[in-house]
Amino acid sequence: FPDYTRKLNIVDSDDHALFISLGCALENLIIAANYFGYSASVEYFPKDEEEECIRITLTNAKVVYDDNLFNAISNRQTTRSKFANTKIPLEDLKKLEQVSNQDSVSLVVFKEEKEIDPIIEFVKEANKLQFQNKLFVNELISWIRFNRKEALARLDGLNPKSLGFPFIPKWLGKLFLNVFATPNSEAKKSEKLIRGSSALLLFVAQTDSKEAWVKLGQSFERVVLKATTLNIKH
Repeated sequence: FPDYTRKLNIVDSDDHALFISLGCALENLIIAANYFGYSASVEYFPKDEEEECIRITLTNAKVVYDDNLFNAISNRQTTRSKFANTKIPLEDLKKLEQVSNQDSVSLVVFKEEKEIDPIIEFVKEANKLQFQNKLFVNELISWIRFNRKEALARLDGLNPKSLGFPFIPKWLGKLFLNVFATPNSEAKKSEKLIRGSSALLLFVAQTDSKEAWVKLGQSFERVVLKATTLNIKH
């Protein structure tokens, strides 16, 4: 079920990110079920349910599964610091493309500088627009769990370590973001991070629907789990 108590009204006003994250959780569940000897049949938003949801039916079965993908679930981590700018082998990129297969979702890979440069400008402009919006900044602050106690109590949000800084008092975190996270500084930081990357992956939902968003989340999760098994940071 989507958990609307964790809805982010500013950055995700149409709930697309919420349903993408639901797709990530669904893909983890399917991979884990396969690992433990179950096939997983998925129904997206069945009409006979009172509330919108995804229904998964598990059946004992001999299924083909990838041990490495299952083990990657607990190891996968988003990296928000600068990459090593080491080229990813083409055969590894092809492996990521191969596991991305999902109905109504396509994956576009950008490797060349001439392809990436225009995207950088879009990302920089997006960063500026977001960080000029005080409501967005306040929502971001509310979603960061600055100290360990809050992180354990809430079990959601952004962990400071994933953002590159240690657990700190909430008042200090708020001060830091309000002073240093300016529109221009965030735009420059995003450009630096992209230019240090080996490739960009763009996941595209073919339709603007909740089911397509969920499937995009599934595609994304499988790709980043596969990347984790290949020691590729994302």
